[in-house]
Amino acid sequence: MAGADNKDWKPPRLKQVGYTAAGLFLILAAVAQICGLFLVQSWRQPQLNWVKTPCRIEESRVRPLRTGYEYVVAYAYRYNAVDYQSYKYHFKSQVFNQWAEAGALAEKYKPGQDAVCYVDAANPERAVLDNGWSPWPFLFFFLPLGCAIFGLHTIQSAWFGGLASPSPIKRYHSPMYSWGLACLSLFAIASGLALGQYINFKPMAGYATCWFWQETACTIERSLVQTEFDGGKKRYWVDVLYVYSFNDEEHRSNAYNFGSEPTKGYSAKKEIIEAYPKGSGAKCFVNPLKPSQSVLKRELGFSPILLLAPLLPLGAGVYGLWLASGGKRRRRRLNRNVWKDGGSFSSESGKQVFKPKLKRRIVTAAVFLFLLCWIGYFLFCFYDVLAGGDDWDDFSLYVIMIFLGLLYIAPHAREVLSWFSPWVEVTLHSGRLSLGDDVKLTWQIHGDRNKIESFAIVLAGLESVRQQGKKNSEEKSHLFFQKELVSRLGPALSSKGEILLNLPRETMHSLEAEVESFFVLNTKYSITWLLVVLCKGKGRPNPIREYPLKIHPIKGL
Repeated sequence: MAGADNKDWKPPRLKQVGYTAAGLFLILAAVAQICGLFLVQSWRQPQLNWVKTPCRIEESRVRPLRTGYEYVVAYAYRYNAVDYQSYKYHFKSQVFNQWAEAGALAEKYKPGQDAVCYVDAANPERAVLDNGWSPWPFLFFFLPLGCAIFGLHTIQSAWFGGLASPSPIKRYHSPMYSWGLACLSLFAIASGLALGQYINFKPMAGYATCWFWQETACTIERSLVQTEFDGGKKRYWVDVLYVYSFNDEEHRSNAYNFGSEPTKGYSAKKEIIEAYPKGSGAKCFVNPLKPSQSVLKRELGFSPILLLAPLLPLGAGVYGLWLASGGKRRRRRLNRNVWKDGGSFSSESGKQVFKPKLKRRIVTAAVFLFLLCWIGYFLFCFYDVLAGGDDWDDFSLYVIMIFLGLLYIAPHAREVLSWFSPWVEVTLHSGRLSLGDDVKLTWQIHGDRNKIESFAIVLAGLESVRQQGKKNSEEKSHLFFQKELVSRLGPALSSKGEILLNLPRETMHSLEAEVESFFVLNTKYSITWLLVVLCKGKGRPNPIREYPLKIHPIKGL
């Protein structure tokens, strides 16, 4: 651990070039993603730029088809003193799996009602009622924006931050890191909300209240198993159309349960159809607050475990916003192998025991598994595009997500692999440490010590100052004390040992102070003592673990 005044120190040029290349890749990928979003919007939905024009609904109804339920609409409009008529709601298919979807449109646009349509100025005969505008694509701009900011932060760190400093203890907090993290967190929240809206928020809301719905008699008008082709694979879904009367109004629905989607397995669907033959009577459950909403079975059509799909990105996004807004920040260090684990203290025995925390391992394992699933999912999407899929507009998105997954899984993978390496438990036989004390220190190596090349315990004192401004913050540190307590090579290693640790009287005790001034919001001074344990293994990740010590002033002062 070199001091900050080491004049012979040279920055690691290879790492700086690598960081710069990674930052440029993130910036270029962000630019490609933004351009792709604009091009896709203009190519897929040119009607976003069409002229908003008043119209009058002439026909609006639902027509049952063999493959689903078609929404039939006709409306008249006038453009440039010429009368036109259109039958398009939008340019997508107007055939829906659920009667409720088509029925909601028929309820929204009633015959004789005044409405608004969107007309193509270049060809006024083309018009739609729904131009497809949605706020969701704008929320997804947070992904390329966050990638671009992280790219700039990576380049800054390489040439002006930790990599450009001779001290591995120096920490530099750039505001770009917080802004980039905030953008990616907002993207995660938007993804979770969109995924939940698409999969299970509405079905879960209905399922939570359906136990108060009113049981009502109904008549089966149609009962069959529908087939849907998804990438050449057959999917089946139950289509049981029933009619019921509620508050002297007739309603129709084909909702069998909550949230069922086309899936494999024809026989199970056929058994349901046989239980509801056409023309038979049955019982359905009707929402008294919204009579058009009903189901035949009060059950979920999907596994409750799917609830985790939107909750994972939502939780990650909220946690990321907390970190970006000034929550607990991890130290940014030159040596990525430096892990601050802390230690456990027992007041009864008067000892301080320092060893890797189980809680940290559980959190690391959970994050590691999440990132593995993340990379696997987007690799599958990437392969699907290369294998002939039609989602080429999402190609750059998959590349960015895979790159981010690999970027964040690397340090976690090293830590997971280090669990299989020997580790050291250090014990200080004193419940209170003061300057000038002589304290017994013992250590014990757990695991196969033959796999260790070298082992050392270092006592270090760190003086740091952190200045928090209105726009940015910077923290600088100076290593004012360093002493090697134990140093052993492989052939001379023993599984345990002890020494007498002397805490020098002429140094400084642990301290934390905060000063406010007019030019800087606040300045924090701190004196931190660290017990550093280095354990270098053969062909294995070599963690350097730091354990903070609380050093009190000299006794009697």
